[in-house]
Amino acid sequence: MVSGMKAKNRKSPSVQLDYVITIIEIKPWPPSQSLRSLRSALIQWEHGDKNSGTTKAVTPVLVPGASVGDGKIEFNESFKLHLTLMRDMSIKAGDSDTFLKNCVELNMYEPRRDKIGQLLATAVVDFAEYGVVKDGLIVSVPMNCKRTFSNTSQPMLFLKIQAFEKNNRVRSSSGDSLVREGSTEMNEETESVSITDDDVSSSNGSSNPHKEKEAEDKCGSMDRVVSNQEILVQDKSKTIAAEQKDEELNTNMRSGKVDDQTSSNIDESQTMGDLESNILSCDRLKKVKSGHSLLDSGSWKSSSGKDGFHGGNERKDINKLQQLQRRVQNLESELKEAAAIEVGLYSIVAEHGSSMNKVHAPARRLSRLYLHAYKQISQRASSAKSIVSGLILVAKACGNDVPRLTFWLSNCVVLRAIIYDAFEQDHMSKKKKESCRNEWEKPCQFTCSIEKVESWIFSRIIESVWWQTLTPYMQSTAARAIVRIVDSECSKKTSREQEQANFSMELWKTAFMDACERICPVRAAGHDCGCLPVLSRLVMEGCMGRLDVAMFNAILRESADEAPTDPVSDPISDARVLPVSSGKPSFGAGAQLKNAIGNWSRWLTDLFGIDDDSFKSFHLLNALSDLMMLPKDMLLDSRIRKEVCPSFGAALIKGILDSFVPDEFCPDAIPEAVVEALDSEDLVVEGGEDCVSSVPCAAGPVVYHPPSASSIIKCIFGGSKKHLGRSGSSVLRKSNTSDDELDELSSPFTAINIIDADAASPSPSPRWRSNDGTIRYQLLKQVWMNSE
Repeated sequence: MVSGMKAKNRKSPSVQLDYVITIIEIKPWPPSQSLRSLRSALIQWEHGDKNSGTTKAVTPVLVPGASVGDGKIEFNESFKLHLTLMRDMSIKAGDSDTFLKNCVELNMYEPRRDKIGQLLATAVVDFAEYGVVKDGLIVSVPMNCKRTFSNTSQPMLFLKIQAFEKNNRVRSSSGDSLVREGSTEMNEETESVSITDDDVSSSNGSSNPHKEKEAEDKCGSMDRVVSNQEILVQDKSKTIAAEQKDEELNTNMRSGKVDDQTSSNIDESQTMGDLESNILSCDRLKKVKSGHSLLDSGSWKSSSGKDGFHGGNERKDINKLQQLQRRVQNLESELKEAAAIEVGLYSIVAEHGSSMNKVHAPARRLSRLYLHAYKQISQRASSAKSIVSGLILVAKACGNDVPRLTFWLSNCVVLRAIIYDAFEQDHMSKKKKESCRNEWEKPCQFTCSIEKVESWIFSRIIESVWWQTLTPYMQSTAARAIVRIVDSECSKKTSREQEQANFSMELWKTAFMDACERICPVRAAGHDCGCLPVLSRLVMEGCMGRLDVAMFNAILRESADEAPTDPVSDPISDARVLPVSSGKPSFGAGAQLKNAIGNWSRWLTDLFGIDDDSFKSFHLLNALSDLMMLPKDMLLDSRIRKEVCPSFGAALIKGILDSFVPDEFCPDAIPEAVVEALDSEDLVVEGGEDCVSSVPCAAGPVVYHPPSASSIIKCIFGGSKKHLGRSGSSVLRKSNTSDDELDELSSPFTAINIIDADAASPSPSPRWRSNDGTIRYQLLKQVWMNSE
């Protein structure tokens, strides 16, 4: 029989609701003097991706000569809304219900011609806070203006929520309209918002002074009883003893007496959520005395005509306390998130070092935040968005500082690898069904967003290294400085071609060293660095791809005096920086160019090589040198041409051969048969997307090839892939100085001796209390300890 009763009382996980939402007005308005000139405004509401609508444009009601905040904007428009409230099954609250977030976003615009116009303010209504509304309910939510205004009142948007049935009849109850406050603090003027005459016309007569006096006495006693009410909320077992305790409290409350021992049972070590809930509940109950809140609506009067507390039903008050507790829990989550972002991003000194653990501290701390937040569905999307937006902000703050950009790029890659490994099955199974209301709740969406941030940072590094380091070496100023160095080192006469080759070798060796120093100063000085070496190699490969195109275009100019045509693909203004002369292709020039490419590749391998993997680049220059040294009669075979220079079109090959200069290594002229074969070649068949048919050719866009998560994990562990667990790499373990860093952030004045250390460290305070208000760091310590 008991099991049958449980089955009968089992609640559905969702509630289907049909509401009529009336947008009443916005007041006080305007929040600032600059918005007095607003001629009209409209509100656009959105519920999910498919439900939306717009009100008509209305004119603000302003009193001539009045001060700021004395007007309002009246809309009085309604719309129907069907929504589904999902119960939070993790909270067992007896007869009361708690729901997951289900929000409607309302945006106020200034209309301009036929367009919606400029966004002025936004507001969000979370229906989970109000539960199932059976009678008419008036709510007020803050309007967050896009501009911040000091010393002004907060504009509030007033809405009316009414349930309607399938026959389109609106369910309402006269005198039961209730004004609820939004999630932010309101001014005293905002609390005195009046209900319309239609709402109060059928109230239960005028107020009784005797009843109001009794209500004030009850409110005074509630200041003492509220802690015990909170204890009842925390009692999830709902045993018979708890019900007897509940009845005892009610008896004491009706008599206006509370046992002193009952009010002293609060444990000083109770959680912050309990304390905050008690404080907020007391403040809320005290507002009853002013006559501007719940008493005016008649909801505090007993349905049986006797003095009571919400009609003698304490469950409503328990439900409100639960809502306040849930709100405090949400605020605690936001504080943890803010502290983790601050410690993991904004307080970090982005500098390279030999310790991989220290360099990747941001990735470790951010991953710990996300893995902790993932346990709660409601926190996944918020944490993911905060981490991604924080990474973008710190990367933007770097400007063109390449070492700091590579520092954050390395942390982004490591963070993505950690999340990928933790949710590898989720990434591998693309068809996996998840009950996610938001794409950001999925780990694969999080890692994809991090990868986009990586690509953006990578392109910033390429542009900075190219313009600040490599491009200056293509100009005459750098060439003259290198000429003096080469002249001082040469003790014997050399040919003009050899002199240019030596000069080019010395110049680009210096340029490559400067680029290495900008990318990673520690590794350029000959020390080991904790940043990922594969990223430095990718950056240099991207820069060498541009340099390959720039030199290719410069070598194939008609003469050395020809001016550059493009700042990216053809920027070389001084031909002396080239390893061979411009406009004079020959067998000897091809051999000299091949030798220069070999030297460059060896230098770059020494600077950026990984596991003796040779640095491969300069594809166009390699093909050009092979073409110069190839016996020209072999060009009659199209298969050989595709093997030697696969990216060259027939027209380009013919142009190179037309300017070919015979020398001692190849004194013969170009056979006419080769020229005729190239003239008759079908360019459409031979050409392709990557085929170069003319000069100057354009440089391709920056392409980022993100390192795979498996390769990064292998780099972290230095061997075969392991699961990132407690016994994994030191990169993932909390540093021994992490708690000390939190203490420094909690009291930064002691770091630079503004305040004496002894004075800044008084006796320990109770749990969740902080002398300087930094509770968020205490909450973050709990997250770190739980993740170890």
